[in-house]
Amino acid sequence: MRVSRSAIFAVVGVVAAMCSIAVRASGPLPALPPPPPGELAQFDYFLGNWQCDAWDSASVLGPAHKATTAITFERELGRHWVVMHWSEERADDNPHPWSLENAFAYEPAKKQFVYVSRDNTGAFAWGNSRGWDGSSLVIDGEYDDDAGQRAAFRDTYVKHSDTAFDFVTELKLGGQWSKDATLQCHKAP
Repeated sequence: MRVSRSAIFAVVGVVAAMCSIAVRASGPLPALPPPPPGELAQFDYFLGNWQCDAWDSASVLGPAHKATTAITFERELGRHWVVMHWSEERADDNPHPWSLENAFAYEPAKKQFVYVSRDNTGAFAWGNSRGWDGSSLVIDGEYDDDAGQRAAFRDTYVKHSDTAFDFVTELKLGGQWSKDATLQCHKAP
């Protein structure tokens, strides 16, 4: 059976019209994922690789000790998160090196940065920050200590130049703040 060209065009036209009606009836197409919040650009300073000289207080990982630490910051998950990968080198005085992952995002409804952390001791923490205040960025938060008690921490980043920052983490123990770790970091070549 031979079908005329006009019959083919008529069928194609009907199918196209039906598809158009079906698309309109199902509503607008879903929006693409939103772009990352512009505020997250405050963390772009950290992006890349850093080498740090560290001092860690006594913990479940061992006695107080010096450490050499490599830190990498990168954008992840559609650029909505800045993730820090922290890894200490094993040494005689640091037989159980600390490694952790911190992730930062921006919460527009509360106009603040959020923070989550996990490490190789099984600890996790969460907190928030208002962002840079001059050359300092402070994160206040909580974690569950070794005894399962909720405790407070404060992380402070101090920018010295485009290629150097200090990091201090403090814990609130017995109502008093004490330093847990300090780092002096330089951008890796």
